Amino acid sequence: MRHFFDPSLLPVTTTDIDGNILFVKTNGLNHYGYPDIIAEGFIEDGEQLILDILDRIFSLEFNISSTWNYDGKLFNLEIGEDGLAKIRYIPIDQPRVISIPNPITGEPTKYISKGLSELYNHPEAEVSSGLLHGKEILSHFIDQVKAGTIYDEDSIIVCMEQVYEISVSYDRLGNLVLLIDQQAALPPERI
Repeated sequence: MRHFFDPSLLPVTTTDIDGNILFVKTNGLNHYGYPDIIAEGFIEDGEQLILDILDRIFSLEFNISSTWNYDGKLFNLEIGEDGLAKIRYIPIDQPRVISIPNPITGEPTKYISKGLSELYNHPEAEVSSGLLHGKEILSHFIDQVKAGTIYDEDSIIVCMEQVYEISVSYDRLGNLVLLIDQQAALPPERI
């Protein structure tokens, strides 16, 4: 089933005479109970970001007061005095656990760390939501990195009396990602 989408709401990009992007904005979203959205200045893929927000609005999956993850960056919408919802990227001041939902069910499919690479020069980590206590394990991992532990593919994590192994993968941008998964029993001398 396709959901309704009003094509007159497509974002319009405004540039200066030199072709520099000034802002990307919707017009008319207020007729549907939402403020118009604006991405001021240069926001990489600002038009695509607004298109993705519109898609979520018309599929009734968008909460305007939430914090969102888009292309690895956290953002929220701040409604200004002019009534426009301005896209604001949130600077990372501490590492976080981000839930990545299944687009159909809305249930988390995996949890990823955010901020380890920027703040601690350590690869980000990922754990499947199917792993029992996956979010807590990732939180433990983040706490250990904050305390100075450096993990790689030869490391293990002991959390809640369980042993977890780490394997290496890469995200779509080519950045190293550590995958955390439960491991079969280890000999006691390795723990």
